[in-house]
Amino acid sequence: RDTLWKTYQLEGKAHPSSSTSTPQPGMVLEPPGDTTDLGWLRDTLPVQGVNIHEVIQDGLLTLKGVLDTAGVTVDYQPKEHPPQLYLQTALLRQGLLNLLNSAIAQVPGGKITIQTHQQAGTAHIVIEAQPSLSRVSLISPENIESLEIARSFLTLCNGSLHIADPTGSPAFRAAIALPIAERRTVLAIEDHADTLQLFQR
Repeated sequence: RDTLWKTYQLEGKAHPSSSTSTPQPGMVLEPPGDTTDLGWLRDTLPVQGVNIHEVIQDGLLTLKGVLDTAGVTVDYQPKEHPPQLYLQTALLRQGLLNLLNSAIAQVPGGKITIQTHQQAGTAHIVIEAQPSLSRVSLISPENIESLEIARSFLTLCNGSLHIADPTGSPAFRAAIALPIAERRTVLAIEDHADTLQLFQR
């Protein structure tokens, strides 16, 4: 939500954490109809080329204070050649933040491992959380709701989310699958270099 607020420069128009359901003057992101339906975001946010590793690292930086407070360490080693994705970056970022927050809440003092790989035109992100000395927190109703919202965000990115049974090992496991952009060759006949660069972007 904070990401959307910054993207559309709404600071000062309405506080993003406000619990009021009354529309505020100047708000441009008021969802139509049922506020539980996030489909309106698909038409609101721009589709962009996404570096999957930059999004993950940005999410970890955002949650640094939460990680430090919970005493949770993160093992993440980015691949050298990340897959090219085209989607709404804010939705992917918020979905990852929800998942990481839930993982942190599950394993105070533990460790989170993030792995990425690609297979058959699909990019995969796997988040696993291991507890420290069996210190596993029970999943709360708030975390369950947060995970469902993350699933909605990733579905809007044409992706999928699988959450493993919380009674198994590791204590938390989330597997994300996102489509990799298919590369195509386009012939552009143009004698102006700047215009060609515009077409390429």
